[in-house]
Amino acid sequence: MSLKVCTLIIGINSGIGKALSGHLKSLGVRVVGTSRSILVSDKYDHKFFTLDISSVNSIESFVEEFSSDYLWERLIFCPAVMSPIGPFRELDIAEWISTFTINFTNQVYLLRKLLPMNSGYMPRVIFFAGGGTNSAPKYYSAYTLSKIALIKLVELLNEEMDDFCFSIIGPGWVKTKLHEQSLALGLEDLESFKETKRRMQESDFVPMDKVVQSIMWVLSQNKEIVGGRNFSTAHDPFDSIDFIGALSSDYDALKLRRHGNDSLSAGTLNE
Repeated sequence: MSLKVCTLIIGINSGIGKALSGHLKSLGVRVVGTSRSILVSDKYDHKFFTLDISSVNSIESFVEEFSSDYLWERLIFCPAVMSPIGPFRELDIAEWISTFTINFTNQVYLLRKLLPMNSGYMPRVIFFAGGGTNSAPKYYSAYTLSKIALIKLVELLNEEMDDFCFSIIGPGWVKTKLHEQSLALGLEDLESFKETKRRMQESDFVPMDKVVQSIMWVLSQNKEIVGGRNFSTAHDPFDSIDFIGALSSDYDALKLRRHGNDSLSAGTLNE
């Protein structure tokens, strides 16, 4: 029996996962997804597997099931957890580590297990970044650090594997259930609570169709243009030809780098 080639979405029942799968379906793409809960395939017209990304045993079971029928050509990781939110010294460190595991470590574990099951035609892998790459948001240390770890992972793996293309996208403030964690009891005095409340009241979010368009743009570009880079749905000019030119001419563009090396180095500071 020949294996079927698909786009695999980890966390297909998330806001972004659901929107992306619907768009791909409209293009006639075979989509396979994972969800923590059992979904009715007839309702969504996709093949689903049960997967709890927090559990290594669940990952192992999913990989075994998936590999018996499918190969992937695009692999999209959607799972994310924001909590625990609050001052680091007051957080439950076990919960903090669990969040890092869900957002980073176990996604890497799953990626490593799935790497051999690709279709062989420059497979694409996309993760999602979060806030804090260019700032220091207070009280979101587990979430922010795990997302930054993914950004560097993408660059490292893209550099190491010539036959794969790895990218990461920061979708910005998108209206998903993830932001409900910022509105939990006890967080009312935090600026993040107030900002989340404001955005919900004013519907001030990045449109989901814009997120999907940015994903499709990244998937359509050559590895030399998008590989190893961290894109921003809200801020990057995807519809500009100059954008592609800028990326092709600047190896360091949209990657984690120390800022101000030239002006602050010992050799130039006193000139």
